[in-house]
Amino acid sequence: MRPTPRAILIIAAVLIIGVAFVITNIQSANAPGTTKTEGTQITYIIGEAEEKSSVEIPVQLLEGSDAAHESAHIFETIAGVQGAAKAVLNTETLVLTVTYDPALLDPAEVQRTLAAVGYTAPTAADATAAEISADGAAQTIAIADTGQGLEPAVISAKAGLPLTVTFGPGKECRTTIVFPDLNASTDIVNGGTIELPALAAGTYAIQCGGGGNEGMLIVQ
Repeated sequence: MRPTPRAILIIAAVLIIGVAFVITNIQSANAPGTTKTEGTQITYIIGEAEEKSSVEIPVQLLEGSDAAHESAHIFETIAGVQGAAKAVLNTETLVLTVTYDPALLDPAEVQRTLAAVGYTAPTAADATAAEISADGAAQTIAIADTGQGLEPAVISAKAGLPLTVTFGPGKECRTTIVFPDLNASTDIVNGGTIELPALAAGTYAIQCGGGGNEGMLIVQ
């Protein structure tokens, strides 16, 4: 028995709806901001960049031992990195694998972004160096607030020289900047400056007034 034209139209409509549903689900599964968990692997879609290269970055937890819980904060940290495509966190090994388009992104930027908030140990290679004055007696550096964080977030300075850090106007919750290890702070609602004395070599945290990690100063 041949199907009637009405039956054919109904079948065609069902097929079209089914195909559209499948396509929508595939697109949704790969939409930026999407998270998927498979065993010990938590995958986060960062953006629509091509996955031409990848980098593995060991991370450390800041809020305890629950990597699955803290993964959301790690992914939030790198959500705005342009040129990154996908991040996969292994909750057992604590290795974050990020795929990216090398034409759009230097993978060192991912490392710097994570180091700024403490998810990886910062190194001098991640830092933007302060400028030493012409007479070699002091050093200065300017830091802006992009709305998503400080830029640069990881800075370096020479030991034994006073350092002036100038901040642009703060955004979001960053109304105050604190160097807790140095007992120094400033209001940056309209911008501000912190004068630091000659420092010993070491690593010093940069925090907002609420105690959240915003960056790092490496003195060497």
